[in-house]
Amino acid sequence: MPHTLAALVNLNNPGHYVHWGVIQISVANLIVIALMLVVLVLALLLPFPHHGKAATDARAVQPEPGTLDEHSDRGTEQ
Repeated sequence: MPHTLAALVNLNNPGHYVHWGVIQISVANLIVIALMLVVLVLALLLPFPHHGKAATDARAVQPEPGTLDEHSDRGTEQ
């Protein structure tokens, strides 16, 4: 089994690099950065999962006007 995995990637050669003027980066690091950017874009664009009707019901309940909410930012009066 170890010989099969070793045949996939030969680590006995020098690395491959991409040059952009004064910037030099290995291809392996460039691939990792590109994959992280793809995951970031997907995380921003994909909607959050909804848990059925319970999520919509919780948003529909509004406190009555003039009542204090327990999570209010108002300070306690002394």
